[in-house]
Amino acid sequence: MQRLIIATHNRNKTIEFRQMADGVFQIADLHDIGCVDEVPETGATLEENALQKANYVHLHFGVN
Repeated sequence: MQRLIIATHNRNKTIEFRQMADGVFQIADLHDIGCVDEVPETGATLEENALQKANYVHLHFGVN
């Protein structure tokens, strides 16, 4: 099963994503990968922030 990392510390969001994934993906969040950092969100759009968070997680935690 593929693992999908969501860049959030909000456990309620994680639960919602797990319910939506319905077993198709293994959902993990920042807590699950050992990230206690506040991931920067300095983009002007939601898309820019999402890309910034994805790059941060990849660079600092070696996950895709």
